[in-house]
Amino acid sequence: MRFYRQMPPSGKNKNRKIKCAPSLPKTDHNLKTYYTCTSNNDQEELKREFEVELCWCIEQLQKALKAGKLNKKQVQDHVKALNTLMSSTTPVPQKRQVMRLSFGDYRAKMVAEEKKYSGKINAKIVTAKPDSKSTFVRKSVLLNEGESFKFNFDALNVNEDSSYTHDHTLKDKDQNVVTNCNHFKFIPSNSTFKFSFNID
Repeated sequence: MRFYRQMPPSGKNKNRKIKCAPSLPKTDHNLKTYYTCTSNNDQEELKREFEVELCWCIEQLQKALKAGKLNKKQVQDHVKALNTLMSSTTPVPQKRQVMRLSFGDYRAKMVAEEKKYSGKINAKIVTAKPDSKSTFVRKSVLLNEGESFKFNFDALNVNEDSSYTHDHTLKDKDQNVVTNCNHFKFIPSNSTFKFSFNID
């Protein structure tokens, strides 16, 4: 497909046509990339799209190698293609060529895989309703009103006299604190508190 534009008439070559764009093979991808605008946003979108395609191809090669179902020749080809795709020095056209040779129409395969898994992702999550025939059994607790809970201190073998003296010393200290508080008297002063700020 060739595009020509008409030059304004000037001198001898009034009907001279100038070639504007190189001829491209008529494939959907080439037409898509040719007609897209070359603004920064579109270039970033194309780079992102290529990175997604590249990652998909690398992932497929790694899955095939991990599966272990390849013969020696296929393993060598996959490793070579994987090294080419993962290399940062390999130009983009060469990577696209390797991707096309390894997977054929990899874009169509990506779309098919996306459709396959999108159906599984969109599955509805439904909460289960409780069965109306279910029964709940509670653990019964016997309440004895006459008895109260007691700790078993007999196993400690503690001298009762020492605990008695300890309890009495605590009570004496508490009484001293209370009596000391009774001796305190608050006497208010008649002077008022003032800050001495000089405001200019």
